[in-house]
Amino acid sequence: MPCFESNQAPAEGMIVGRLLAGYGELELQVCACLMMVEAAIDSPIRSLFSIRGAERRIQIGKGALWDIYGPVATFLAEAAFTIAALIGLLALRKRFTADGARTVREQ
Repeated sequence: MPCFESNQAPAEGMIVGRLLAGYGELELQVCACLMMVEAAIDSPIRSLFSIRGAERRIQIGKGALWDIYGPVATFLAEAAFTIAALIGLLALRKRFTADGARTVREQ
């Protein structure tokens, strides 16, 4: 179900589309960080992606990153920025679900 009509805000629609596509990339980058630090492939993937619900995945990723990067302030700042971006993109994604799409059209 499209969020915008074909003649309604095409530039904004493209921006929203890129942001929504970027959400999955950020989730994968969090997983890649965990893979590098843990020197394992299976456990980070299983710990993040065996869980249903984006909010829970963000919390698991945040907890794992804080545990790992806590002592290193530089990395912790970058991890905090990434988690904040995930939370913001999740809010945007929720806005453009089936119910949210109806709300955007009505505005």
